[in-house]
Amino acid sequence: MTKYDFAVFAFLKAAENLNMSGGRVNDILKYYIEKNIDAADIFDRKIMYDDFPEKEIAEEACKNRALYMDMADRLLRRKIDITARGSVFYPKNTEKKLGRKAPPIFYSIGNKDIATEKAISVVGGRKVPDMAIEYAEKLGALCAASGFVLVSGGADGVDSAAQETALARGGKVVAYIAEGFEHSRFVKRNKAYIEGGTLLCMCSCDADKGFNGRYALMRNRYIHSHGELAVAVYAKYKSGGSWAGSLENLESGFSPLAVSSLPAPGNEALAEMGAYVLGFDEIARKDFDLAEKIKEIVK
Repeated sequence: MTKYDFAVFAFLKAAENLNMSGGRVNDILKYYIEKNIDAADIFDRKIMYDDFPEKEIAEEACKNRALYMDMADRLLRRKIDITARGSVFYPKNTEKKLGRKAPPIFYSIGNKDIATEKAISVVGGRKVPDMAIEYAEKLGALCAASGFVLVSGGADGVDSAAQETALARGGKVVAYIAEGFEHSRFVKRNKAYIEGGTLLCMCSCDADKGFNGRYALMRNRYIHSHGELAVAVYAKYKSGGSWAGSLENLESGFSPLAVSSLPAPGNEALAEMGAYVLGFDEIARKDFDLAEKIKEIVK
């Protein structure tokens, strides 16, 4: 964690103490970028301007700096790092596509370098047919073989099938978690991969927070915006996070969207709205080239 990461963490905690949103912290970061100021300098030179947005947040951060530093130190002792918007380790596609809706910080466990590598995103649902699990496993194997990081949500079903196959084949994974790390089964059962440097777990909520529907909805945006391509393996029609996240992606253009050719009403509806159909037989071919397919879809 750099001085900059800590400064943004302190801004965020100060905003929470003042009952303000993370979006208002993003206003501060935008101001600093426009003025070519390092946010970390707020603690050293007490940089303030008459036109400074959300001045009360910066003042609160300075006043309680020691408290926030202790909070950050306790996170680091638990091997939980902080990555702020503007950091070289912050997912660039997410920052660019989500704008003010991108979280000021991500908490993370694992190798932060993985967040900067080329990736595809996979979503799908928990209770799905066996064919959807097989499709997800095939995508996981393809990512590992092609050098793409696989990005998903760490949930049971499609997420875990794709991610665990990628890891088992020597690939790399970014898992966006919808609850704090202390509560995540995915984090606990994949500890060896985290320590081995091939799995990065990220979330926008504190480590001790339980599952929350709001975090799950935001997590969908992070997943869809992170990769060069998002693939919906199995989406129920007008139901569940895979449908909602994929629909928002199509409407907002977070990334190109593909759906599997499996017989799922949600997939069929998304295809009618413009999603590319990626066939099961197609990805099963030995000569299938994932990088070339992404280029074709992006065109």
